[in-house]
Amino acid sequence: MAAIGKIKDLADTMGYMASVGLAGILLWPTIALELLGGIAIIVGFQTRITAIALAIFTVVAAILFHNNMADQMQSIMFLKDFSIAGGLLLLAASRPTAFSLDKN
Repeated sequence: MAAIGKIKDLADTMGYMASVGLAGILLWPTIALELLGGIAIIVGFQTRITAIALAIFTVVAAILFHNNMADQMQSIMFLKDFSIAGGLLLLAASRPTAFSLDKN
């Protein structure tokens, strides 16, 4: 859903990225990772690798975009991102389920 939101508002998202010193061109790999990574997790394709990549991405995003701990909302978003990363790492450590494309 985050990738779709970024696609719907490209200019504002690029501006937000620029506000923390990131090049707008990084928006496209971000959208690809969020969209394709989310689909891969849903269908269970390369789950371990995808979950680790998304966990790393989420921690980096938290550090870059939600580092103002004086702002309560930013603190909440920072902790939310770390919680998501923790869930992704738990997924990476688990075994494929019966409905996963990764099952052998």
